[in-house]
This record gives sequence, structure tokens and C-alpha cells, in this order.
Amino acid sequence: MEVARRQRKRRATESIEDRNERRLTNPVRQRRNREAESTESRNERLFANAQRQRLRRQDESAERRIERRLENAQRQTMRRQNESADICAQRRFGNAARQRKRRENENDEERAVCLRENAQRSQRLRQTKPGEKRVRRTIADAQRHRVQRRNENVEQHAERMHAIVERNHQRRAAETLE
Repeated sequence: MEVARRQRKRRATESIEDRNERRLTNPVRQRRNREAESTESRNERLFANAQRQRLRRQDESAERRIERRLENAQRQTMRRQNESADICAQRRFGNAARQRKRRENENDEERAVCLRENAQRSQRLRQTKPGEKRVRRTIADAQRHRVQRRNENVEQHAERMHAIVERNHQRRAAETLE
């Protein structure tokens, strides 16, 4: 009741311009208008917006582009500085442990594969924003790689054992034939 009374009072005192402005900025009304418009007019509006954006980007001077990139870089460094020391330490520890483990377990071929995986992972991580989500992902990646490597080692071991058993079997068969 109180809200309705206040609204009536405001409407009685506001000018036509104010009312039109209020109606334009009302998000519910805007959504209703968008829902009511046809797909054709919606596509036209979206196309016009995209064109406006494209023109704005073309008009944007190289200087402004550099400024924008600098601002983004500064925002990113601020974000990293605000990242808790705990998360930083966790990430550093995870990286060091991963590298140590990798150095212990790999030969040259595996190393090439790991370097490729690292490049892909770092590219993927650069695309996500830093923070806990990123740390969790790196830890999950490390665990997944450990499991994958362990499975590969088990498979290789099984293949070697199978080859040994097969050779022994053939040798025994050859001995019995003699």
C-alpha cells in the first residue's frame, strides 16, 4: 500500500519528460518490449548494434587501443596482486611439485609430449581469469596427468611382461623340439 501511494504521489508531480525517461530506463519494460518485437526487427536491431560497434572500433585510434590494452593489463596485475598469498603459494608449490615429478619420470619422448601439454595448458590458463578456480584447475590437471602417466606406465609394464613371458614360452618350445 505504502509503495503504491508513493508511486501515485511521484507520478502526480513528475513532468512528462521525467515519465518518459523513467519508462525508457525501466528494465522490466525493456525486456517486455524485446520479447514483443519480431525476430526480424530483433535481428535488425542486433545487426545495427554490431555495425555501430564495428564503426566505433574502426574509429578508435591506435593510441586509444594501446591505452585500452594498458588498462586491461593494469587491471590484470591488480587482480593478481589482490590474489591471496595463500593461493599464490599453493600455485607455486603445485608448479614446483609438478615439475620435480615430471623431471623424475620422463625420458626425451615423454618430455616432448609434456612440453606440448604444458604449452596447451598454459594457453588455456591464460584465457581463464586468475584466482581459486584457476588453482583448482591446475591441481586437477596435475592429478589427471599423474593418473594418466601411471596408467601408461602400468600398460607399458604389462606389455613388457607379456613380451618376456612370450619369449620364455617360445624358448621353452624351441628347447623341447631339440
